[in-house]
Amino acid sequence: EAVVAGFDFLFKVFEHERYKRKYGYNTSDHRQRPLAAGSPVPGYFANVGGESIYRRKFLSIAGLRNLIIYGPTIYTQMRDKLFSGKPSDYVGDVGPHLMKTMTGNVVDLDETVLRCSDRGALVGINAMNAHRRKAAMAAKDKGFEGFTDEPLHPEYAGTHDFSASAQAAAIAATAAQNSIDHFVEIMGIGKDNEAAKAKRNLIIDKKAVPTYTLQSKTGSQPTFATNFTPVILATNNADRGNAALWHYVNCGMDSFHANVPHMADVNGALLKAPFRCAEYWFQLLALHGPYNGSSSVLCDPEVGFTGEASAEFLEHLDAFFEDCVADSCFNQKWKAIEAYGESLAHEGTVVDVLQRLQVANQALFDYGDEEDEAVITQKDIDTMWPLANGRVGKAAATASPGSPTAGHKKVVTRLITKDDVEAWVKNPAIVI
Repeated sequence: EAVVAGFDFLFKVFEHERYKRKYGYNTSDHRQRPLAAGSPVPGYFANVGGESIYRRKFLSIAGLRNLIIYGPTIYTQMRDKLFSGKPSDYVGDVGPHLMKTMTGNVVDLDETVLRCSDRGALVGINAMNAHRRKAAMAAKDKGFEGFTDEPLHPEYAGTHDFSASAQAAAIAATAAQNSIDHFVEIMGIGKDNEAAKAKRNLIIDKKAVPTYTLQSKTGSQPTFATNFTPVILATNNADRGNAALWHYVNCGMDSFHANVPHMADVNGALLKAPFRCAEYWFQLLALHGPYNGSSSVLCDPEVGFTGEASAEFLEHLDAFFEDCVADSCFNQKWKAIEAYGESLAHEGTVVDVLQRLQVANQALFDYGDEEDEAVITQKDIDTMWPLANGRVGKAAATASPGSPTAGHKKVVTRLITKDDVEAWVKNPAIVI
């Protein structure tokens, strides 16, 4: 309930005119607004036009809040189907269907193994092929036959040429098989259980893996016949999950996908994302908001963001809505939350808070001509403690003996103590 209440407050803050202006709020954003936790969230398309960024972020917050309630249920229903990406494997409002209903979007249950529309990847492939052709020419000049295992691949003119090539098919099949083997292992399916793998569509068609037949060794290089059948081409969500490997081309995207999810993303998106997002939201309020002794911040849990706020608070608030709340699929939502959390590794620690206080109150630490180190140290402690008293910061703590993680270090947000101040003054490089 406390986490849901935190999201309720988050909604109220996001409804401030500052964010409506920034993210293109319009009157159509009033439609079917999800105001209650646990209610269905209207569907939306991630990162595309047709509706405002404000609406997509608003619905993203609603979806994250609902995952607090439905996340474990959705996860269990997907797990029971071995996280199948085939929509027809889920009968009724369960699994991905329930997620779509309650969050407005879904988590991807496949893994991108080759992104052909990535120009950077094409540059790398062409460079590799050029190096191989150069090596073959050098071998030929020295009297060797050249490479006889497979043909020398060309320099591709564009991403579509590459995606249609045997080389792309071979790369995709190899990467997909690696992902499938890992999934089979962690899910306990059994690498030799062909029936179970076939039922879950985890067997790559052998015809999709290119083979080469040497035809002639005459000329500057051997020539080959290339044999392979292109994998199924998916153009919408209904086409996915019907094969172990498929090719997806739509809206400028050109990629190959393995029929298994990246489990770290699924675990993060469904089980961790809402709680991490709430954790960083509470941390922002505790470290920079009205509950940290800054009376200039007019932000009330009952009515939201009500007036002018300190520049520091607005800076952190803007970064939170921009970087932590992503208007994307839930895989990317989780990655955004992770990246935002990593950016806060030092920010908000006890040491960081004390450092900021010292910089903001530099004049108070000027003791004139005093040179005695012991006296200066004590004066620093006596000056800093009133500034730090009542403030909070992140610090390392050891899990209690009775907990599942007994003895392990964890990070908690707590009140700064006088012992912290004394330890930091005596050793500014300390990690608390």
